Amino acid sequence: MINYQELPPGWGNDSLSKYLEQAYKNTLASFVNLRTEYQVLHDIVNSFGKIIDHIQKTEDLYYSFFIMRVQCSFMGSISLALAGQTFETYLVLRGCLEVSLYGLYISQSPKRLQIWLNREKNEEKKERCKKTFSAYNTLECLRKIDNETFCIAQKLYDLTIDLGAHPNATGVLSAIKACKDEKAVVYKTHCLAAGDTQMMLSLKTCAQVGVCSLQIFKNIFPQKFDILGISEDLNRLKAGL
Repeated sequence: MINYQELPPGWGNDSLSKYLEQAYKNTLASFVNLRTEYQVLHDIVNSFGKIIDHIQKTEDLYYSFFIMRVQCSFMGSISLALAGQTFETYLVLRGCLEVSLYGLYISQSPKRLQIWLNREKNEEKKERCKKTFSAYNTLECLRKIDNETFCIAQKLYDLTIDLGAHPNATGVLSAIKACKDEKAVVYKTHCLAAGDTQMMLSLKTCAQVGVCSLQIFKNIFPQKFDILGISEDLNRLKAGL
């Protein structure tokens, strides 16, 4: 925890530490004022923890690596969203979906695991891995297994690209405002939003991507998700999204 009586000398005196300070204050404000949204995100993180704690004690070790990576990325996206870094949130959320899709794709073929593990051996193996693990291939794998989740994942994947995962106009221009005075028009961009519609959308998208990622992993461990109560968690969480 930060003790404001023990902040290091110079903190807040330069542009970067001022930015970091404001991001932290935004996070605290979101924690206090957006309790419903925060609780949903907290519950999703806990659901990730349930399956990770279980599969680390089984033979499904490689799959635990993917789920742990998604959980970490998911918490990173929450950190960005709570601080008001809306554009950057979508960059990380796209990664959550991609890692989840990789996990499912590999689970369907031991051969794919070897292609993934050997990616850096040489250029030929790297190119083979890139072609094998294309967005189309991983999404198509999900479609064949779970079409309902595929439809959601595809929409969320496209949404993250529209709003920040790629530098498309919708995402880039969403944080830019034109300010006119008597002499000129000045364009400003805000790095940190606080409580506006863009921030609320990013928090909702975080929750949707978190639930979707868990739903993707459920296709690998359906019985474990039922036994651990995660399937019940997902049904409750989906109802509010």
